[in-house]
Order: sequence, then structure tokens, then C-alpha cells
Amino acid sequence: MAHAILKLVSGETIIADVTTSSKENHINVTNPLILRTGIDDDNRMVMSMYNWVETAQTTFIIEKTHVIIRVAPTESVIDYYNEVLENDKDFFEDEEFEENIQHDNYSTSVH
Repeated sequence: MAHAILKLVSGETIIADVTTSSKENHINVTNPLILRTGIDDDNRMVMSMYNWVETAQTTFIIEKTHVIIRVAPTESVIDYYNEVLENDKDFFEDEEFEENIQHDNYSTSVH
């Protein structure tokens, strides 16, 4: 798999592990995160990443016609992407998180 940043026709920018699909006009994206950049109060560029779709599913199929541009991210962006994925995994596997879900009477488990 190769990391890629995709600008979609919806206006979203995502970063994901991307592979070609067995279907000719599609690509597979694994662990997609929305990528946002901005300027903080000190005029420094900041970046944030968060789940593209709130689901336990990790791989999605996107039609190639929905992708405006595909570029390779820098190593520092890939490092941050991997860090976000690891922190997200740790958060949902945390025992305290599970206890809070059970305590709040949610009927489903988040994994």
C-alpha cells in the first residue's frame, strides 16, 4: 500500500493507504482520515486529521471520478498520520473508555 493525499470532488481532502481496486474505475482507501490545515493565532501552519467516516470499517472503495487530485504526502505528514491512527486505536481500546460507555448506558460498543 502507498500513502496518498486525495482531494475529492466533495471538497474533502483525505489521507489514506491507497491501492488499486480489482474494479477498473475504483480505488481502495484504507484508514482514511480527513486532512485539514490552517493558521493558528501565532500565524503558524497547523494540521489536523480525524476519521473520514465514523465506523469500524477501515477500507472503502472510491470511484476514480470522485478524485480530483492524488499526491504523495511528505514523510512528516505520514508520521503524523500514523500517530493519529495509533492514538485513535489506543483511545477505543482503553478500558476506561469501555467503562464510560457501559456507565452511560449506551447500547452498543464502539470498536
